[in-house]
Amino acid sequence: MALAEEDRVSISTLASKLEVSKATMTPLLRRLEAKGLLSREVQVGNERQKVVSLTDTGRSIWTKSCSVSSDVFARIGLTLAEADEIIRICAKISTARK
Repeated sequence: MALAEEDRVSISTLASKLEVSKATMTPLLRRLEAKGLLSREVQVGNERQKVVSLTDTGRSIWTKSCSVSSDVFARIGLTLAEADEIIRICAKISTARK
């Protein structure tokens, strides 16, 4: 989801947004790239840094997943605001456990 919000983002920035290390991100990104869901490219002007973008396939899957999530929330009677609050609380709990 973080990548869908901002395309062509550095791996460092993405890792920071997701609150994981770059070492954790790299194998995950490799697997997603192997499946054709994202691409990693050397950043222009900085050969040591790579930027990540969703492919058309990756963006399509993300769009479908949003639809599925909305359907699930609607079926259990959650408003979008309530669902967002639950996600925020879960993220807070996850962060507190570190």
